[in-house]
Amino acid sequence: MPDEKLLKENEFYWFILQVVNGCEIAARDNILGRRVSLDKEEFISDVFVPVKIEQVEKLNRQTKLKEFITKERIVFDGYVYIRMKPTFETIGMVRNTPLVTGIYGMSGKGAEPVPVPEIDVNRLMNVYGKRGDVEPIVIEKRKIVVGDRVKIIDKQDFNYEKEGIVKIVGNNNRVFIEIEGIQFTTDHNIDDVELVKNQS
Repeated sequence: MPDEKLLKENEFYWFILQVVNGCEIAARDNILGRRVSLDKEEFISDVFVPVKIEQVEKLNRQTKLKEFITKERIVFDGYVYIRMKPTFETIGMVRNTPLVTGIYGMSGKGAEPVPVPEIDVNRLMNVYGKRGDVEPIVIEKRKIVVGDRVKIIDKQDFNYEKEGIVKIVGNNNRVFIEIEGIQFTTDHNIDDVELVKNQS
């Protein structure tokens, strides 16, 4: 057991919760409900369940034609991500939430939970359709926010001109931009983008 705590109780971190398999959404809803009822909204900012949207082929028995239906699939069975301040009370509340079986890294012998880098969770959110709960970055006396159109600046090639839509604004001077015509996002430093149009 370490002599000093490595986590600061007044800062937010992402953690992985172990929950009953097949009850990921219900566990998330339980946590969000207890967050309000126990007045912990300033200690828990987000609960995230990665869900993949799939198109499943199904035969219509009446028309005998094949149809595609949309189906949600949990990406990580038995796991939920939570962004919280690791105070003694908050950890206790989360661990005692129905359907939650533990917090990754806590052995029950005084060990602290193991945080997940926010950049990794933001990437998961980008892939599975949710945006991170992080503060916008101030640039040119205004805020770059999700939905803004920006131009990517290439300091090595001034003829490089690509524009895209901001999908995630990180708290480490990184922005994730979806370039038109490309199906994935690119990672850039905030100094390498220039505002073109505000989302509003």
